[in-house]
Amino acid sequence: MGFVGQSNVYLNIRNVEFEDAGKYTCEVKIAGRRKTYSCSGTLTVQDMTLNDCLVTVEDKAVLTCRYQIKNPVKAINWYKKTFGEYKMIYTSDAFNQKIANVPERYKSTFKDNETSLEFEQVSVTDAGEYMCKLETEHCTPMTKLANLSVQFDVFTGVDELGNTYR
Repeated sequence: MGFVGQSNVYLNIRNVEFEDAGKYTCEVKIAGRRKTYSCSGTLTVQDMTLNDCLVTVEDKAVLTCRYQIKNPVKAINWYKKTFGEYKMIYTSDAFNQKIANVPERYKSTFKDNETSLEFEQVSVTDAGEYMCKLETEHCTPMTKLANLSVQFDVFTGVDELGNTYR
């Protein structure tokens, strides 16, 4: 929906979606004049999702961050909240393929608009809040948060037939 005020023209797009990205042009023709006035602007739409994960101790866990952006990715950083502040646990520079700060128990993968932080065997110390931060060449960095919840298996034994019981 557009609005025309005194000397100002506004375009208001509600519930913006990725498909709304592109160049928009406004043309104004004033009654009684031949000249048409125009201005253009580009709308860049970015989207990013990161879901919570619930696993059992010693299971494999994967936090997957999916993104839709038009600008090239400059870097992807993963953080874990520790004692109230976020500490970087993994970083990758997409231009140089430089990988730093990678503890052996973390692995990260990148493919087709998604990045994942993988844990081969989670421990209770892995539980907590994680942040995925995506940096592009021309836009403000995007961040999303997710919780990794780690539960104990309540396994208590195996009977003589091999059945587990609690």
